Order: sequence, then C-alpha cells, then structure tokens
Amino acid sequence: MTAALLYPLTILYRAAIFIRDIYWNSRSRISVPARVISVGGLTAGGSGKTSIVAFIASKYLSESQNAAVVARGYRRIQKDDIIVSGESDIDWEDCGDEPLVLVRSISGLEVYVSSDKTAAASRAAEDGHDPVIIDDGFQHRKLKRDVDIVCLDGKKPFGNGMLLPSGRLREPAGALHRADIIIIMDPDAAFNWRNKLPANKPVFRARKIVTGIKSIDPEAADFSGRRCLAFCGLGNPESFMGSLEQAGYRTVDFIKFRDHHRYNTSDVRVIFDRFEKSGGDFIVTTLKDTVKLEKIWNCGCPLYYLDIRIEMENEDGFFRLIGK
Repeated sequence: MTAALLYPLTILYRAAIFIRDIYWNSRSRISVPARVISVGGLTAGGSGKTSIVAFIASKYLSESQNAAVVARGYRRIQKDDIIVSGESDIDWEDCGDEPLVLVRSISGLEVYVSSDKTAAASRAAEDGHDPVIIDDGFQHRKLKRDVDIVCLDGKKPFGNGMLLPSGRLREPAGALHRADIIIIMDPDAAFNWRNKLPANKPVFRARKIVTGIKSIDPEAADFSGRRCLAFCGLGNPESFMGSLEQAGYRTVDFIKFRDHHRYNTSDVRVIFDRFEKSGGDFIVTTLKDTVKLEKIWNCGCPLYYLDIRIEMENEDGFFRLIGK
C-alpha cells in the first residue's frame, strides 16, 4: 500500500534519473593521478559496500601499497573536509560512522572525508596515495574510475524491484551495464541471481564471516552463554541477524533502529531495560553502532560487537581484475 502511494514520486524520480543519465553520458569525467577503485551499490541501505571497501584496502595495505579511502561521512555534524586515521582523536559526529569504523578496523589506513568525492580523491592522490578507493561511489559519476564495483545483497539484490521512494533501487537494474565487476554479498542459494545480471560482467560471491565478538571496553569480562539481545541501526538489519545465526548465537530480542541512527541516552536505557527482561547473556551490536555509543554507554554492562571478515570466492582472480 505504501509503495502504491509513493509511486507518483517514483515516476518523478525515474524522470530525474533519465535526465541525469543523458547529462553524464555526454560529459567527460575528471581524472586524478592514481588508480581509482569505486565500490558502490544499486540499492539504498546495506549491501556490504563498506565491508568490501575494507576488504580491498586491507589487502593493499598489507602488501605495503599506500591505499586510501574516500567517503562522504553520512550524517556527520562537522562539514569541513577532514582526513581520519587510526591516530585521530575524533568523534564519529565529525567524520561519520563508516569512516571511523574503517580506520578502527584497518591499521595504517587514511580516510578522506568530504561531500565532494572528486576533490577528496584528487587530494588523496596528490598526497601520494595509490590506489584511491571510493566508498559508495557508483552514483558519483563526475570522477573517472579505473574499476567500478557494484555490491548486491544476495537475498534481495533489487529490493522489491522499484525505484526510490517506492522501493530501494537508486537506479534501474539496467545501470549494472556501467559496472566492471559485480559482487553478490551473502548469496542465497535458492535465488537464481545469475539470470538477473548482465551476462558479460564478472561476478564474484562474497560472505561476511564472524571471527568473534569483541568489546571496546578493555575491562570487559569474557561472556559466557549463547543468548543475546541484539540491536543495530543498519539499512539491512537482516544481514546482521544472519551473521549472528551463522556464528551460533541465539537472539532472544532484537531492536531495529533506522540506518545511521544517532543514539542518545534514552536509547541506551531502552536497550538495557529490554536486555534485563530478555534473559539474554550479553548485548551485541555492530562496530558501526558501537562507535556511536562508546561515549554514552553507561548502563553498567559491557557492549559487544561482531568482528567480521570477508571471505570471497576466487579472491586471487578478483584482485587480478582490479589491477592488484
């Protein structure tokens, strides 16, 4: 019913996308003096883009190549362009949650945060970084890239098949013709995804694998038991639930917040009250949510997050394609 009510706006959105395509198909892109790898998505919400950015950046940095990431820093308060690293004493509200997650997860990484991704990529290249990896870059067509990677959710790659705001699609599925590589995240074996994709595009399957549960609190005691209260503010909370199940944890209560939710002390009280009533053994969320809670988490019990790595089918072939 909601999709039907929003359909007139979807028609206007489709018209805007059509005009935008005509514009960018007639324009030349801006080049920067470095190899540019864009990682983006076709749908709004979680499709594993930032996890793949981290996967690629980790590989380059582990082999002493000076990779950097460019990100928008969604919902940050500080609007100035900034460079974030693991040594930065900075709050997520100044740089965005995903840039902070990236530098917390990857030793030696620098993330250039700006609303102008082309300018940020140029600055990163001028600072000697190569490659420059663009987080959520598929719709940012101003910047010339050497490799265009699109991540699709393996269970619902096109959402309900409708464009925003009736559905989750940012662009029609036909936009995949611009991609160089398609990654299917956490593919569902029951979904015949290959018939839905361009036949001439290389496709790689990747999964998020839980390697453990951590806490940002060094004093946190080891937890016992397998029952948890889980919560997250993600575009695709089902992916987080799937990771918990895959790791063998039983969720006794699950609280969904909207994507990029800005937590406050009232949220902390709600989470803890529901935890006490749930009979769970511990509270768990994502690192993306944890970085936004570390300064206000004062409920008297540790907050844990899933430690995730990416496992990709034919990883060597993937990195050969992107020029590694």
